[in-house]
Amino acid sequence: MKKEKDKGLKIGFIVTLILFVLNFLLMGYLNFQYNGILESLNNKPDIEIQVSPFLQSAPFGEYLPMIVTNTGDFTLTDVYIGIWSCEMDRYETYSLPLIPSGIQMEIPFGSKKVIEGFKEKECYPFSNGRNEGVSLNFTIGGGTNVTSSGISCGFCKFKSQIYAKYNDSGDIKNFHKEINSSFPYPSELIITISQ
Repeated sequence: MKKEKDKGLKIGFIVTLILFVLNFLLMGYLNFQYNGILESLNNKPDIEIQVSPFLQSAPFGEYLPMIVTNTGDFTLTDVYIGIWSCEMDRYETYSLPLIPSGIQMEIPFGSKKVIEGFKEKECYPFSNGRNEGVSLNFTIGGGTNVTSSGISCGFCKFKSQIYAKYNDSGDIKNFHKEINSSFPYPSELIITISQ
């Protein structure tokens, strides 16, 4: 009788231990899945663009580096970028097959007019030429307008439109973002004085 009672206690203990371990494993698995679902709900696509004001040279000519960075949580595919800036008559378009999350890519940017305008004065960030003033001399005649101009460091504003696709758990979604920013650029300062 005692052996059967001890045997029953051992079996009960083993069953309880197995159920406890299975419950622990099941709760850990469900918690892991739940946290994964919560993390995926917070995932968002995003991209940033900046134009680096440092002239580069390549066999095809001079350009300004346009830095495209995927700051989102998804790999972007079929990326199309349209950009317009000073000295440009229309948008220039660029395409990239894909940009993985956290990756930065460089695209040569700048039409011939943009590069020529950029070279008119050294306007690199933190350069000595950036703080120079423009010296203008005027002689005011009797009743005439006097106009003078000079080149100073200013900013070139740019507008960009980005279109891409991304895969969110098997569902292909479209992404669009508009970025308006600027980069250091020589600007013509025109002053007119009249009586």
